[in-house]
Amino acid sequence: MKIFSLTLMAFRYFRRYFRRYLFLFLALSFGYGIITSLTGLQAGMEESVYRSAQSHYSGDLTLIGRVNEKIESQIHDVNKILETIKSLGIQIKDFVIRTQVGEDGILYFNGKSVRQKYVLGVDWIEHEKIYFMGLSYSQGNYTNWDPNTSIIISNPVAEELNVQLGDRILLEVYNRTGQINTRFFIVQAIINDASIFGYYKCYIDRSVLNDLIDFKVNEASSIGIYLKEGSSTDDAAVKIHKALVDKGFNLAPLLKK
Repeated sequence: MKIFSLTLMAFRYFRRYFRRYLFLFLALSFGYGIITSLTGLQAGMEESVYRSAQSHYSGDLTLIGRVNEKIESQIHDVNKILETIKSLGIQIKDFVIRTQVGEDGILYFNGKSVRQKYVLGVDWIEHEKIYFMGLSYSQGNYTNWDPNTSIIISNPVAEELNVQLGDRILLEVYNRTGQINTRFFIVQAIINDASIFGYYKCYIDRSVLNDLIDFKVNEASSIGIYLKEGSSTDDAAVKIHKALVDKGFNLAPLLKK
């Protein structure tokens, strides 16, 4: 009987103050919706910046070669470095090896030219396909990549040059001795990227860029290291730095956060 009376009383109070409860419920729902939307927006922005940054720095840890006057950077013995790092037992998901030319690359098409902030040589087949799968394309896509002729450019550059998918454009770069080399490429895809990381940037195969700037097959500009989830970047950086120094590589001190 007591339980029945309490239940009846609760129902009467609920019916009497139903509008207040409804208002409170709607207010809480609205507030929760705003917080969820802002959190999702923040997460999306962070993911976008992270992906853009990864396209530039290519890894959780990055080894950058010595800087040359005409070449962005140069690592002489990539294979020896990879063998040393693999022997350390660090939980590594993948390596990304790139050759990079900064500010001296120029694209030409129908009498127009656009200077590139970065010309990136990528190992398309081995390591880079997953990254390119996640990009947004205004024309073309990442499939059917031809190492000898394909080039991917950004949408703002394509608009400046009035370039369309399949057009033949000329790339000019300096080699490491200061001489100009040129080569024609076919536009494989155009990326929707107007960020500071991708605006004036183009991608070609690393072996082709190595040939253009007179790098050897086993040379590159940077080695990106992707660690498995849960791995400590600080611990890995210390181990890698010590191991490479012990092997006789001339390394600068570690950059601390």
